Parts: sequence; structure tokens; C-alpha cells
Amino acid sequence: MAAGSYHAIAITADKTCWTWGDNYYQQLGRSLTNSSSFDPQPTPVAGLSNVVAIAAGDPSSFAVTSNGWLYAWGLNGVGELGISGWGAYPTPTQVSGISNVVLVTAGGAHAMAMTTQGGTNQYYGWGANDYGQVGNGTNSNNGSNEQDTPAQLQFCTRCLRCVQLGTGGSFTAQCNGTLYLYFNTDDFGACTGQYNVTFGGQATNVPANLDCGVAVGTVTNGGVYSYTASGFCTYNTASGLQSDPNGVDFTSGTPVDCSSSPFNNYLDKTNSVCPMWQCFSLVGRIQ
Repeated sequence: MAAGSYHAIAITADKTCWTWGDNYYQQLGRSLTNSSSFDPQPTPVAGLSNVVAIAAGDPSSFAVTSNGWLYAWGLNGVGELGISGWGAYPTPTQVSGISNVVLVTAGGAHAMAMTTQGGTNQYYGWGANDYGQVGNGTNSNNGSNEQDTPAQLQFCTRCLRCVQLGTGGSFTAQCNGTLYLYFNTDDFGACTGQYNVTFGGQATNVPANLDCGVAVGTVTNGGVYSYTASGFCTYNTASGLQSDPNGVDFTSGTPVDCSSSPFNNYLDKTNSVCPMWQCFSLVGRIQ
């Protein structure tokens, strides 16, 4: 069984899908002949058979059939049905772009699905995305706060997205996405200087006070990438303290103290771009 805000769905042993409750946005999957917009009597959804999984959003409904197809009906006001077309859908409509669906779940106005297409478990989200709830790494799609078609999710922890770079070498990407370069600090306004980086044969500058990072290219999971870096970061202007891309102080030749204490108020490592890496060093984040 699954419960929306004002309607419910159930699968019986013969894999028939039943709905009841509010039908103002056609979330029951049928048009009512009476004058009211609700139906307290469970009724099979016409045109659906061999249903193996269901979900209910606010005014939306979903069903997965045994052949791995996902169907949606009800309100599609912010793309919550995964269909490019707004309005109320009174009959189950197949969600395109995904196949071999084995599981679906729904929030108020967004939904998620797991598939086995490609031979591995893959995950998709769509619908309202004003708080990033779709999980595609943004809170928008085509300039609006919604994702109206299924978007594939990449599961990486924050630290797996981070790469310690330093003055040169290579790294293996553990996610798909765009590599952004940062100074590893929590306060970009307090730093000056820049690191000069060559990645993929192209040179770029990374200013110390640019908190949004600098995009330098696309990486793929498992790919090996080489880079070089030079330059300096002045992390304490009053004392003239500077570090290199490894996060090593120029004067002392030792790594910058990354501890957070009342005597070291220019850095809180726990709030740095990549907390597990050396402070004021060059780091990459795959986004």
C-alpha cells in the first residue's frame, strides 16, 4: 500500500492496482461520474496489469509493471510525474527515459526510482527541486526549480568528490562530473594570491578569493588525470604568511597549522572545501 496526502493506492495478490480517496487532480487514475471529486470506494485502475510496485505523492500516483515500465498519473504541476507536459493526467502514462524499473517512491511533489538498466542499479529523481531534493547536484533544470524528466543520480560522499592536488601529479576520479579547483579554506575573503594550474594541457588561474571554484574540465569515474600547479596563497595578511599549493608554509617549510583554536582564528578546517585535506592547499571537487 501507499498513501498520498488525500488518496491511497494498493496492490492485490493478482497484481491489480486499486485507488481511492481524493481525485481532484485525477490521482485516482479515472474520471468520476458523480458530482464530487473523491471516491471512498477502492476501484481498480483501468489499463494497468501486472503491477509490482507503487508510490503516492501529494496529488500524484505511480505504478511499476512486471516488465519494468513506470507509469504515472495525477498532477504534473512541477514535473512530479516525470513527464514533459504540465496539467492533470487522468490515465496512467508511461514515464520515458528509464526502463527496468524495480522500485519507485514519492515525496510531496518529487519522486525517485531505482532501475537495473545497464546491468547495475541506477537511481533517478524528478519533480520539485527547489531544495535540491531530486538529488542531481543542483536545485534547477532549464532555469527553473524543477526537474521535469528523470535525472540520474551519482552517489558520492563529499570527501570522495574531493581530490587533494598540490603542486603536481595525477589522480583517479571517483565520480562523473566537472572538476572545480579551490583553495582549501573556509574564508576566501581573507586570502590573497593565486595558484597557476595546468590541467588537461590547458593553463588556468585559481584566485584565492573565488569561493565558487574554477571549472577546468569534465572527468569520468575511474579516469586518471595529470596536472601541475604553482603560485602562492597569503593566508595571514598581517603576518605575511604564505603557503604553496601543497599547503606548506613558504617560510617554515612545514604544513600550515590546520587546527581550529582561539589562537588560530583565520581557519576552521571542518568548514573547508574539503575538510580531510591540507588547509590552503590546491584541491579539486567533482560536482
